[in-house]
Amino acid sequence: MRKLPDIRMKNFDKIAFALALILVGVVGRVLLYKYSNFETVLVVSLLAGTLLGKIYALIVPIATMAISDAAIYLLGFGHTFGLGAIIGITIFTWTGYLFVSLIGTRLKGRVICVTKSIALVTGVGLIATVIFDVWTTIGFWFFTLPHTFGGLSFAFVQLAPFAVFHLMSSLMFIPLVGTIFIYVHEHGIPTLNISPIARKSDDDRDSTEACQA
Repeated sequence: MRKLPDIRMKNFDKIAFALALILVGVVGRVLLYKYSNFETVLVVSLLAGTLLGKIYALIVPIATMAISDAAIYLLGFGHTFGLGAIIGITIFTWTGYLFVSLIGTRLKGRVICVTKSIALVTGVGLIATVIFDVWTTIGFWFFTLPHTFGGLSFAFVQLAPFAVFHLMSSLMFIPLVGTIFIYVHEHGIPTLNISPIARKSDDDRDSTEACQA
């Protein structure tokens, strides 16, 4: 796969961009908490790695999970597991999202044209969703079920419907949220001041060439 030149964000600095991702992740997770595996944390983790990279690939998923976890428990939606199981499952869940963000960093510099980028990010996101579900299911088995083959088999049988829902969630939210954030990353926030003279920077020309490739 040919690596394309990275496009610098315009009219939207990285901190504000990261905060917007965190907001989408937190609000989506809290509002959709009662709907099994429909969530927005995975997509913002993936986009943080893909569009921001570096330290933001760590900050966005951790901050999103920390804030949303606190909100969920304050609202009384938390699990009824023991403290040890909660801590263990939390570790597996958080590291799962960190891994998704790490996968996203491998796409950094390849996200240029919105249409092509969405197809790429969605495809990678679906693979990341499966990996995340397998990883967190292992954590669920280790901390809540007997450490036997039967216990592990039971965990993965239980996973099946949740994995389907999670894939549906990713298939819905990655294109939806991704289109917005990739557009802003490439073009900046749209304004009402439309100049009659089209001005293209070198990065804009690179973006156009990439879309036409």
